[in-house]
Amino acid sequence: MSMTNQSPSDNRSLQRYPLVVDAQIRTGSTRTMVRIVDISVSGVRLQAARSLREGEAFWLKLPLIEAREIRVAWVNQFVVGCEFLQPLHPSVLENIVNSAR
Repeated sequence: MSMTNQSPSDNRSLQRYPLVVDAQIRTGSTRTMVRIVDISVSGVRLQAARSLREGEAFWLKLPLIEAREIRVAWVNQFVVGCEFLQPLHPSVLENIVNSAR
């Protein structure tokens, strides 16, 4: 697994892995399809077809595991950075990344 290119404004010390997977976010009864662009133990970067706002919370269904609660940390048009409210265990992250290959 290799680290993705990060923008100069990224101040992350955690390695992010490319992961192109279609997924679903849910809040209440509203479901929206998104594409996961990359992932780390602390969060994901998504492409969304609709505008999301900083601070919004959702449930994200990831491959192989139950839905995880995320919160939007930043927005750049239709690309959003989200943090997991409970970080992934490194072995869970490895299984998710390996399953998408």
